[in-house]
Amino acid sequence: MRTYADYIDLYKNIFDDYFTKAEEGFKGTAMENNDSFTKLKESTQKLFDAQKKRLNNEDRIETTKNNVIAKHCQTVLSFLVLTSFFVKNCVK
Repeated sequence: MRTYADYIDLYKNIFDDYFTKAEEGFKGTAMENNDSFTKLKESTQKLFDAQKKRLNNEDRIETTKNNVIAKHCQTVLSFLVLTSFFVKNCVK
């Protein structure tokens, strides 16, 4: 990774994969809610876009300490991992 934009693209790809797997895991369960996933995807995409625009593809990578998108990513990934575990092991 050479720029912050590369870092953001990496996070975006990870999120896309988690969203896909979580949606597949929730199908046919009480946890299935396409509207919630759509809203979560849209809000996450807005953060990715805003972060890229704010940094204007600078040639540096910030630490996650003050990084808004990293904090959001950590929160959403934690939610998806815990919910996926719950659905896989407790629902159906």
